[in-house]
Amino acid sequence: MPEIPHPLKSVDERWEVCNGWEAGKKSGVAVRRFKERRDPQKVQAGIERLKKAASQGDNVFEVTMASVEEITLDEWTHALQEVYGMYRRKI
Repeated sequence: MPEIPHPLKSVDERWEVCNGWEAGKKSGVAVRRFKERRDPQKVQAGIERLKKAASQGDNVFEVTMASVEEITLDEWTHALQEVYGMYRRKI
């Protein structure tokens, strides 16, 4: 029976198997282009609307859907972490 390599053998091998280096390069380029084309004032306004909705207990889904053309997932995540804090699983 052939040896099956461990999926977590190395980060490089795992990345190559899961996504491929080319896929990672393409997505990075796409994010940079997205950020270059947007209006910084709209970005800040979208982030502020999200933070306000989260801090007031409003529906963040509606605000999220309205801001998908303005902010990245990373910016969305950081905005919500500022309001709610980082999730820590209790063990």
